[in-house]
Amino acid sequence: MQLGCKGACRARTAESGGLLRKIVLLAALSAALCAVAGCAAEFSAPFDLYSLHYQYKVASDSDGRFIILTGHKVSSTDIKIPDTINGIPVREVGKSVFAEDKQIRSVTFGKNVTTVGANAFGGCSQLERIAWNVSMSDIGAYAFRDCRLLEEVILPEHVTSIGRGAFYNCKWTKKITVPATVRTIGGRAFGNTTWLNIKGGLQTFVVEGNRILIAYNGCDPQVTVPDQVICVAGAFAGNEDVQTVSLPAGLERIGDMAFMGCRSLTELTIPDSVTEIGDDAFYGCTSLQKLVIGHQITRIGENAFSYCGAQIFVEQGSAAETYCKNHRIDYYSL
Repeated sequence: MQLGCKGACRARTAESGGLLRKIVLLAALSAALCAVAGCAAEFSAPFDLYSLHYQYKVASDSDGRFIILTGHKVSSTDIKIPDTINGIPVREVGKSVFAEDKQIRSVTFGKNVTTVGANAFGGCSQLERIAWNVSMSDIGAYAFRDCRLLEEVILPEHVTSIGRGAFYNCKWTKKITVPATVRTIGGRAFGNTTWLNIKGGLQTFVVEGNRILIAYNGCDPQVTVPDQVICVAGAFAGNEDVQTVSLPAGLERIGDMAFMGCRSLTELTIPDSVTEIGDDAFYGCTSLQKLVIGHQITRIGENAFSYCGAQIFVEQGSAAETYCKNHRIDYYSL
């Protein structure tokens, strides 16, 4: 039976109304699901494709919410750290996320990643290539240690901090570029790399980044550190020839492990310009008899003077005096 014009119009109107109701219902359902997904994301329940690869948590600071990767679920030869997950920027690869994964051959960092956590890729012995981003700023302790096949490390200009042992034992790394933006380099950050071994054969003092002394390759008992150096970073660790060291007047920091294990070191005066002494800086300096600490010190790291029998001289009321009191270290006032 054919409908008249009015009947046909009523039928189309009814169909349109039903379709509209369906669209409204679907929109409401979609909104509800989005709300649930957004809430779940705050509790590390990923809803996009990268949830097949990563575990993560959401944190926040003055710049807003961001993601820290805490684990990976699927091994791959080529790792891509995403720009975002569920629209939230991935800013950090957390501690030990990929450690000891023997399948990884290359890593590409998304544009928002600024931090590689401690031991994040430690022991990835098949890793050959790293594609950095321009946002990278902090590389944690032992982040790439024992990545023995890594060919080169060309750090981007925004990197400011390289942790202790970050590239330690990357045996076949022949080319490393450290930009002048780097203000902190941990002890043995590049230890046992081909690059540092080659430099050691050519230079007595290896200075990288923002005037940081990372290695001393001499065997003289009396050493004078070059005037341009503003930080000593693990440069003398394990050196058993050095007896006295003259530090420049403009030195600002003594880094982690700076003189660790210098068993022949007998005397050292830290200039007033120095504001920081790092962890384990004089650990195991068993022959050190006299250590004079300048009055500008604001921070002294853990175990800085452990197993060190020196007479320590400090200014009254200084942070160095407070450190000695808190750690029950005998000291003398200047």
